[in-house]
Amino acid sequence: MEEDRVQIQAVIVVENASKDKSVAWLKQQKDMKLLCNEENCGFPMECNQGIRMAERESDIMLLNNDTIMTPNALFWLRMGLYENDQVGSTGSVSNYVTNGQAVIGKYIN
Repeated sequence: MEEDRVQIQAVIVVENASKDKSVAWLKQQKDMKLLCNEENCGFPMECNQGIRMAERESDIMLLNNDTIMTPNALFWLRMGLYENDQVGSTGSVSNYVTNGQAVIGKYIN
């Protein structure tokens, strides 16, 4: 029996006018689509720009620059998304919130 695997079609990066050397590194990557903004447009605009670059019918995961992906995070988000036809989106929790959504744990890489 062949395992079901998540196949990533394209990683889309919207670079929001960083002042470090990340743009030079990103431009060397051949396995992603890159859009470089000349000014910082803010995370919501950056998300919209990336969504417009995605292929139709793609699963879209919006990640901020300080996101740390925990083991199997993508798997569990997709499980929640596809477990019921009435589910249109899934979301994650954070280590840096105070309203009961915090994940307890320290991740350093």
